[in-house]
Amino acid sequence: MIADLEGGLNIAVFHDFRRPVPLGRMSLISAPTVAEATAVGSSSIKVGGFAPGAPALCVGDYIGGDGRPHLVSRAMTIAAGGVVAGAGTIVADASGAATIGFKPPLSAAVEAGTVLTWPVTGRFELISEDAGANETGVGGISEYVLDFVESLL
Repeated sequence: MIADLEGGLNIAVFHDFRRPVPLGRMSLISAPTVAEATAVGSSSIKVGGFAPGAPALCVGDYIGGDGRPHLVSRAMTIAAGGVVAGAGTIVADASGAATIGFKPPLSAAVEAGTVLTWPVTGRFELISEDAGANETGVGGISEYVLDFVESLL
């Protein structure tokens, strides 16, 4: 993979390896689906498919839909009219939909009916320079430290 990035000339698509799935347990009755079309620049989205009054996502989870990762935010969820319970669980309303606020804002519109999936991936560009820094011999165990920055569309 490192060679294919050609020193940052190419973009890699991957997820945050520390958090590939939501933190809490989503109480789903169907696939999590965007309930209403959401415009570029929006910082919240309404998602259906949850059991009424049950946990949806948690603060700190990733959510996508527009081709990049967004972190679920307590403040943005409350500002958008969503319900956050306890230590940060976002709760679905009586219809099974949850209003979820996040940062950064959407970089592209998300159509109603879009099914959300995890892990949420993003586009990243290699920015570290490791030329000659790996002193591992052939057949030995190697350790790489690579720095990436999100490549915005």
